[in-house]
Amino acid sequence: MERRTHRQDARLFHVQSLVERHDATRARTLIFLAIAFLVGFLPCLSEADDTVTLQIGDGFGFPGAVARVPVHLSASDRQPATIDFQFRYDTARLLFTAVEAGPVAEAAGKTVEGSPTGPDTVIVLATGGLSEIADGVAVRLYFKILPGVGVGEQIALEGMTAASASRDASALATSVLSGTVSVVQCVAPDTPQDVQASDGDFATHVRVHWSPAARAAVYQVYRSTLSDGRTAALLAEVEDVTFYNDYAATGVLPNQSLGCARGKVGPIPRYYYWVGAANGCGESALSGPDSGWCTGSKDGPQTASNGLPGRTTAPELTWAALALLAVGRRRWRSRDVR
Repeated sequence: MERRTHRQDARLFHVQSLVERHDATRARTLIFLAIAFLVGFLPCLSEADDTVTLQIGDGFGFPGAVARVPVHLSASDRQPATIDFQFRYDTARLLFTAVEAGPVAEAAGKTVEGSPTGPDTVIVLATGGLSEIADGVAVRLYFKILPGVGVGEQIALEGMTAASASRDASALATSVLSGTVSVVQCVAPDTPQDVQASDGDFATHVRVHWSPAARAAVYQVYRSTLSDGRTAALLAEVEDVTFYNDYAATGVLPNQSLGCARGKVGPIPRYYYWVGAANGCGESALSGPDSGWCTGSKDGPQTASNGLPGRTTAPELTWAALALLAVGRRRWRSRDVR
């Protein structure tokens, strides 16, 4: 009886050993398969993430007018050097009139062309050189809204096919998303709001920015050295963005010292800015003014330890100079509001 029990225990121990060895082998196999999967899958994942998206934006216009539609480019990793895409539109309500390079394609030196590929389809190509196209508005499409189209209609611009390549001619996974043209009443745009001009934040320019205005096709930036809007003169017109960098602004007055940014006291010009909006139906009223200035120092904007524009440390500034600066700041801040 004891011998039989001993043999049973031996068999049980042998079976347990086999199970343990099998579990260890299975565990090693699973680890190996997991490593092999990751080694093979991660490069594919990286390639899948290397994508370019072209978004046909939303345009608007009234019957008989031309609507401008931006096409935005965004890349997940590598930027493309060339792009092309095809779209379909409703020829009963729209007439395709033109295509042009957007800011990012123009900056990359690309030539943009659009050609019909059918009665209601167009292919657009942006090519030329090896420069990469950055994210942003790459292309602008123009359509005439045909007379008789009803106000309130939404006309689809259907994205069809797209392709792009990097500067080394490698193909990038590319998609094009659809957009719309909205038919609106002929109404002038709203007045831009929240106009702000930089106060010494930049050495070489004043940056003016504002909030988007409804129905704005173009923004008009006005400037004066006085806070009276009647003295404002048109400085620039911009599209697709809500800011403007005024590089024509000077940091110091002629024949004066170099300003406190270099440790000397001198008058720094303050400019007043207004922003209006326009479209094919008219122009908005001008916004209220905001004033701004630039340092005129090649070293860029700096702040003195006393909080006034100047050097980080200002041993050359006297108490009299600081008083003059304080009076000047109070005078600048007491501008009139139109």
